[in-house]
Amino acid sequence: MYRFLASVISLLLIAAAPKPEIRVDSIQSQIDKPIAITVNGLQPKQTVTLKAKTQDEHGVEWSSYATLKANSKGSIDLRRTAPISGTYQNEDGMGLFWSMQPSKEVHDGFSPPDPQWIELSLESDGKQLHSISIQRLMMNAEVIRVPVSESGLVGTFFYPKKNKVSAGVIILGGSQGGLSENKARTLAAQGFATLALAYFAMPGLPEKLEKIPLEYFEKAHRWMQSRPEVYSKKIGLIGSSRGGELSLILASHFPSLFQAVAAYVPTHVTFAGLPNQNVPAWTYKDTAVAPLLKIEPPKEIIGGQKKSDPVATSPLFMQLFAQEKICAPATIPVEKIKSPLLLISGEDDKMWPSFYSATRIVERIQKYAPNLPCKHLHYPSAGHFITQPYLPTTCNTYYHPVARLWMAIGGTPQDDAFAAKDSWNELIRFLRTHLSIKD
Repeated sequence: MYRFLASVISLLLIAAAPKPEIRVDSIQSQIDKPIAITVNGLQPKQTVTLKAKTQDEHGVEWSSYATLKANSKGSIDLRRTAPISGTYQNEDGMGLFWSMQPSKEVHDGFSPPDPQWIELSLESDGKQLHSISIQRLMMNAEVIRVPVSESGLVGTFFYPKKNKVSAGVIILGGSQGGLSENKARTLAAQGFATLALAYFAMPGLPEKLEKIPLEYFEKAHRWMQSRPEVYSKKIGLIGSSRGGELSLILASHFPSLFQAVAAYVPTHVTFAGLPNQNVPAWTYKDTAVAPLLKIEPPKEIIGGQKKSDPVATSPLFMQLFAQEKICAPATIPVEKIKSPLLLISGEDDKMWPSFYSATRIVERIQKYAPNLPCKHLHYPSAGHFITQPYLPTTCNTYYHPVARLWMAIGGTPQDDAFAAKDSWNELIRFLRTHLSIKD
């Protein structure tokens, strides 16, 4: 009888014991917001492996893992626990997200689907103990998406339907061309009315980054002002890479149009067209906005033909920048800008020296327009791709669709992840400060 009672009590205790469980503070969350991930119900000091898995919009699987040791209470908080081993190293509540690696070769990094599903699984000794699926959103149910193909414009407009009127933001991509909606979707979820604007390599637009008329962007600005969802007196501009160059050109050429300008990894000069450097990239009234400034590549480019041997082009730009007499006529007159300016650069940018250029921009403003608000965010070990926070940053090469070369972008996954998070939070504060419609 005693043995029987002991067995029953033992079974009841086992049944009552907590089971290992992954917990998150939000099953559904915005893609630019951190979430808290904890594991409970483990044995004190037990070692387990937490894995994350997702797919990008092309169907490629990305995954990460962290082997972790529970505390004396049998729990793990990713914000306070450094992995014993894994795809990231230090305490980081979102380390599993940015350290994901692709299952096969990709050309342009992680392309997030919307929504993005992520499966978290907990394992010990090869046995799965628990799993959950979470959803990450760029655009929530409060955001309306409107394709734009009118008056010669090509893009996508987003606005939060809960607002009677919102500050507007026009967003420009870089030398890859086409249309990327990522920033526009996420900023719309933050309360802005956004226009992701294509300007080449889309139907109805120039095929290449050559002879792009600035009048096109004037038209886009008028279109935004005409929208009832947009507060016409508060419109900002964001550009990345060649789009960063373009945003500075537009802000200096049309200083009254924009009330806040942010340039990601920009250049301080106006470059010629791409791939044809014998024509201008940008025109106004059918005239080049600046003398043609060309990069003279070596007769034989070493590297770039395969992903494992990318070419770093930043030194070519630095050789050109050393020739000040050649560069001076093409320098963007940023002192003409009237709106507050935010510059974002990576000091390890291997595609072009955005940190050097942003520093020159700041120096020119301090010399010729010292009262213009200008902030330069620069990150010592970040590269060319400073994107939205908490997305994978593990691809340090990029296949450029125009140059048709594998290119080194610089940076480290951890430092690029920090730069993405920090600069994004600064960008939101910058836009909310200077595009406030409470005036």
